[in-house]
Amino acid sequence: MRTVTGATILCILLSLSSFEADKALADVIRFKKGGAQRCVILEETEDEVRFLSSMGEAKMPVERIESITRESDDVNETLTAKWDKKKTRAPESEPAEPEPAKPEKPKSLRTYLTQITKRTIALGGKSSGVQGGQPVADFMVDDLGEIKGNRVFEVKIVSYRSGSRRITSGDFHVTLQNGYRIDAKPLEGYPALNLTLKAYDNGSGYLTFPTSGKLETLVLRSSIADFDLDLETGHFAVKRGPF
Repeated sequence: MRTVTGATILCILLSLSSFEADKALADVIRFKKGGAQRCVILEETEDEVRFLSSMGEAKMPVERIESITRESDDVNETLTAKWDKKKTRAPESEPAEPEPAKPEKPKSLRTYLTQITKRTIALGGKSSGVQGGQPVADFMVDDLGEIKGNRVFEVKIVSYRSGSRRITSGDFHVTLQNGYRIDAKPLEGYPALNLTLKAYDNGSGYLTFPTSGKLETLVLRSSIADFDLDLETGHFAVKRGPF
């Protein structure tokens, strides 16, 4: 049996502490169906909670929320300023050719969102055991309904994974209630999802599926995250990932 020395344990704990110190804090909304959202709470009513995340402003019905953990105003103001800075920072490369004007975005029929997390292990002392909540990625999926005979979704993503991670519309497919699979196809006026994201980068794009049938599941298999999204219940089932 390999013996874990005190020095090894100390190095592991210092590494974990350093990682935790680098993570931005925020308000946290935890959902009854699983998952959580790091955000800044803007308003709470009897029916819904309005909040700001790195992907923009959104609302969530109270009935889908398990709990809310709040941070201090100072921490939330710092995080909001960080998100605003990312939106306004100058591009690192030459600007691309301007995209042709696209039609006005249809009103979202339903919004699905989740934060995918992984667990870590800490050794020694009171902090030993499994620790939860290290973020992997945030996903916001807006169902725009049927457009020109296609089912269209807008997907916004924030990646917390190290290194550059590619994610495209080809990483997604949908299944009908009979189990039939349909892959995403391009649709004029709705730029397909095609992103390369580094840690804390965000981006968005569209998924279009040539069908008018009743969809059951939106499936993702990518280097950032894997999940099955039940389009009826809104439940994200994470299929694989770090521990």
